[in-house]
Amino acid sequence: MMQDPVKEAVAKAPRRARWRCNRYLWLVGVALYLGVVWLLGVGKLRDAVVTVNVKLILALMAVEAVAEWLRAGKWRFALGAGSNGVGLFFLSKATGYWTPGRVGELSPLLIRRHRTPKVGAWIIVDRVLETGATLVLGVVGLILLRIPGKTTFLLVAVATVALLAGAAYVLTKRGLFEWVAERVRRAPLLSRAAAFLAAISDEIKALRRKLPLASGVTVAATCLDLWATVLLYQSFGHDSVTFALAAAVYCVHGITGAIPFTPNATGLPYAAAAALLIHVADIPIETVVTAMTLQLAALNLVFWANFGLGAWDLRKHRG
Repeated sequence: MMQDPVKEAVAKAPRRARWRCNRYLWLVGVALYLGVVWLLGVGKLRDAVVTVNVKLILALMAVEAVAEWLRAGKWRFALGAGSNGVGLFFLSKATGYWTPGRVGELSPLLIRRHRTPKVGAWIIVDRVLETGATLVLGVVGLILLRIPGKTTFLLVAVATVALLAGAAYVLTKRGLFEWVAERVRRAPLLSRAAAFLAAISDEIKALRRKLPLASGVTVAATCLDLWATVLLYQSFGHDSVTFALAAAVYCVHGITGAIPFTPNATGLPYAAAAALLIHVADIPIETVVTAMTLQLAALNLVFWANFGLGAWDLRKHRG
């Protein structure tokens, strides 16, 4: 009996090479962070920490928790009852955030019970919605900001939106994937993968009626993320970070993090976002570094506290 193409591809992948790649990416991020701390000095970072308004940090965590559960609820709505949508959301986010190109978001497909065209279609659609919301709000933010050289960022963001729209359109063309599957019949793995994509295209079309609500939830959750960023810098006494700047920062971070060689693990997306904050809002670099460290810690605390509930959702319907 032929092995499932997704499982077979994962089984044949060089695990040691994947581990080494991820290890080196983490080393780049850690080295970058330690280098910045060494250049600034621990004393400056400590002075920035003591100025923090703890109440605003708690408010930030509450806002991010709401955003997290809005997104989890969106998965539950899109996939339907008994689908483990909440658990799959947390699994996808946990594995996707630190992987090159966010390919880890496909991890739910590695679970036999959830290796279905419907789950694959929703992962793709949700990634398009999330990326689209970040980029569109970022473009609006960049337009509202008066900064030199923003044309390049705008062109990249608009081009990425167009690329996403084009890719989403191609994925709805079942006939194209059936044609590919027919042409590569002598390569069973490729043929079955193309057939799987053909089935996904049908599921993407079936999701259209759920897109209006899912899109609204995505925009709302993204706006909450931006509000949390505003609260973060207000907690350090800086009111210069507006919604427009927060949107631009998220856009720059997202574009940088989407490049396969500069995922979040390398720290480079944070460096790009920090450069924009320092340049536009005139916030001291030690404050930006401290704020980003605190935000990352707060977000991880919120996420992993809720991840346990997501894991429980996956276990309760095992089959």
